[in-house]
Amino acid sequence: MLILLSKKASEQIKLPLLEKHNVSAENRYCEWCTDIFTVDRRKYFLICNAYSLYGVCFSAKGITSAQKFMDTFTTELKEYLVQKGLSKIFLLYMSENTTKNYFCRAYDTHVRAAMNSLKQRLPYIIRNNGSSERINDIISKNITSTFSDTGDYQEPDTLFVSDMMKKTVTLPDTQEQKDTVSAIQFYIELNDFSPKLWRRFIIRQDAKMTTLAYAILSMTRASGGHLFRFETTQTEFHREYIRKAAESPFFKNTDLLDLPIDMLEAASPATYIELPDPEDDTYNSIKTLDARKVRTGRIFMDSTTRCLFTYDFGDNWEFSLKAEKTVSTVGLTTVNPVKVIDGENYGIVDDCGGTDGLQNLIAAFKKGSGSQYKELSEWMGINNFDFTAFNLTEINRNLRSDIRMHKSNYEDEQW
Repeated sequence: MLILLSKKASEQIKLPLLEKHNVSAENRYCEWCTDIFTVDRRKYFLICNAYSLYGVCFSAKGITSAQKFMDTFTTELKEYLVQKGLSKIFLLYMSENTTKNYFCRAYDTHVRAAMNSLKQRLPYIIRNNGSSERINDIISKNITSTFSDTGDYQEPDTLFVSDMMKKTVTLPDTQEQKDTVSAIQFYIELNDFSPKLWRRFIIRQDAKMTTLAYAILSMTRASGGHLFRFETTQTEFHREYIRKAAESPFFKNTDLLDLPIDMLEAASPATYIELPDPEDDTYNSIKTLDARKVRTGRIFMDSTTRCLFTYDFGDNWEFSLKAEKTVSTVGLTTVNPVKVIDGENYGIVDDCGGTDGLQNLIAAFKKGSGSQYKELSEWMGINNFDFTAFNLTEINRNLRSDIRMHKSNYEDEQW
């Protein structure tokens, strides 16, 4: 059996996950996706077939090892198949493979989305004392077109008994695709700081603005966990405002691009691009976009677009971000959408007090003695700090895992 686990499911059974795998399931009946969710302080496993979404749900109480998980899963699935008159499927295609199990990280976003939808429906039935069979029927009736050969909507239980399920599993392509893609070359620099802290990098045009944000956090050594925001001017959202401003007598003989960014924002022209505010706060009449739902290429269509990226509104790290040009490149994939090509100096240090704090930190470590050095070295857990250190290879090597980590932390992704 090939068991694809969510992060929380793997933690429940105390099992480290393989990031990639090169194991094929015997057939599609033997590949299953697993997640875990909580209802009234009790945890439940949700397990769906990776190709049909046919599946079962059962309590996670006491299941804290891979062996206990497989024993319970096998028993629950077999009983459900017997109830549905499908015991032959279990005997012919699954039974002999239940002792050969491989656990890997879940990868298919369609399956994950379908299971997230199920997790919103199942708690209601569980709280109302729904039977095991009723709960499993809801899972196995969840409509999807994800794996249909024709693209038409089909019932998962119909897919589950189709001939396509007998096929050997085709593994997801984990190789880097060398297709030429359109990307944007950016330059970013920390404002009001010397020596300069800057990076030059390329990112796919179709990457989301969240991906751009997480990449910036990674390449500037930010730990994450604080709020961030893009503030843009001169995008498609403000052209009408700029036209009206140009007609104003107050701006006569003034190049609008020379105006301070906060002046352009004062009336309403700026666009904030950030993660949604859970408090649903608004910023006067400033337009706010969900960073998860807008592509980088859409925001930086125009070379005159100016952008301020702010991270941590306490320390207030402000970066000027500029799209320099559009390029065609190879090697950027949906998995690795960003590449840093140049830069200078180490990065920022979270919670040190912003740019002033960073200056003090650099000075203290340069001195290498004194009460401030002792305090900061104990706080950071290091004896030496070289702000001039810049390792391009290391930064690019960490980008992928950092982006994934930030996505999980900021967007509460469980996979």
